Amino acid sequence: PIIYTVQPGDTLIAISKKFGVSVQIIQEANAIADPRALRVGQTLIIPQDVESLSGTPTPTPTPIPFEIRGLNLYRIPGGTLWCLGEVVNTSDIPLEQVAVAVRLYDAYGNLLAEGSAFTALDIIPPKAKGGFVVEFTTPPAKFARYEARPISAVPAHSPSKLYNSFVVKEHSWEKTGLDFYQVQGIIENVGEAQAQQVNVVLTAYDALGKVVALKKANPTKTLLHPHEETPFYITFSTAGNPPYTYTLSVQGIATD
Repeated sequence: PIIYTVQPGDTLIAISKKFGVSVQIIQEANAIADPRALRVGQTLIIPQDVESLSGTPTPTPTPIPFEIRGLNLYRIPGGTLWCLGEVVNTSDIPLEQVAVAVRLYDAYGNLLAEGSAFTALDIIPPKAKGGFVVEFTTPPAKFARYEARPISAVPAHSPSKLYNSFVVKEHSWEKTGLDFYQVQGIIENVGEAQAQQVNVVLTAYDALGKVVALKKANPTKTLLHPHEETPFYITFSTAGNPPYTYTLSVQGIATD
């Protein structure tokens, strides 16, 4: 195996591409539960020649069961390029570690830049949606076309400490400035477990269904007992067109 030290800016997706080894194999070799929890200076074991080590042929990859929709590329002042969108879990099981890659090409089909990101939701239930933002900090000045593709998704562990037994009540939104909006409402824990690290994810869409904003925020209380409520407030601006509608998703971690 190769011993690799995590560098600033590294992600598990980027490391897997660098060595041609899947994210799942690197996770299993290093007992990584959350692929977003890498630390600079952390040492990773990168297995090599996985097929010969296992003694069995590498199986044909199963198509990743989600679709990508609502893509919106927006260049912000200063030059950074954002690609916003969402994935739809088309399977009948909850998915986690859901990630998307976006590529930019010139008119001749040459790859100019590539970026990737996980969805804002840790777990995406069956038939549900999860937004993402891929950020290009030094994008090309021009590109002819782009593509987005799924690169990671695994069935959610069962039982899982990730918890989404919440409802959002009495929510509303208003414009608060030239390009700013605020959504407010109440979150209720409708399950039977105590939840901590509760957060709410807002996805806003324009009239054409493109994602124009994605914002994760903490409610007033981030620890909720069963059937307890807490208010939340989210202020956001949009990437391009004004918002036409929005969705809200709440997630947390069940405590023992």
